[in-house]
Amino acid sequence: MANALKGIGDDQDLRAALGWFHQIDSTRGGLAKRIISAQEFFRAHAAEGELQWPEPTDLLMKTDLIASYLAQADAFLHEPRSYDLTLAAHIVPFIKHIGMGLRALRRMPGVVDRVHRLLNPKQEHPDGAVYELVAAIRYAHEEFEVEFVPESASRSADLRVGPPIARRNCTSSASGYGRAITNSVRRPALRHCLRPWPD
Repeated sequence: MANALKGIGDDQDLRAALGWFHQIDSTRGGLAKRIISAQEFFRAHAAEGELQWPEPTDLLMKTDLIASYLAQADAFLHEPRSYDLTLAAHIVPFIKHIGMGLRALRRMPGVVDRVHRLLNPKQEHPDGAVYELVAAIRYAHEEFEVEFVPESASRSADLRVGPPIARRNCTSSASGYGRAITNSVRRPALRHCLRPWPD
């Protein structure tokens, strides 16, 4: 949210990720206002702690968690009064990683539908969906083909991952924030997937 305040810093990856989320949400609309509301909620509840800073989770708008998450990335760029270092440390690196991997994400089938669901204010557990996007980028970096599996009533994997010639070697499901991905992939391929990125 551009305004007269100068942000804590500038980061093109964060800008790119936020711009992408706004673009995908354009059919629903309202993401910008939701982020402003989350920042207003943050400042109102931060002011309540006269002698002690509130718990970081108390500064999140529980009725729209994803807006609160994106509000931290936006606050870094534009609104320092709504930025919490502890809270941001758990959120902003993931948003930055998404910005870094946008070129790969845009090529993945099903990603727009997945982000639409992520941006739904009724999404109670956005952590897993954010982690799915980061995991998908990691697979793509290792030259795996990645596809987001459409949501269905039955339990299924979140990602379909495979080398270019054999698409069905691996499926993946991100079950929560920061948890390891569970894979039905042959062990050598799994080790290859999860190697650290080179410097």
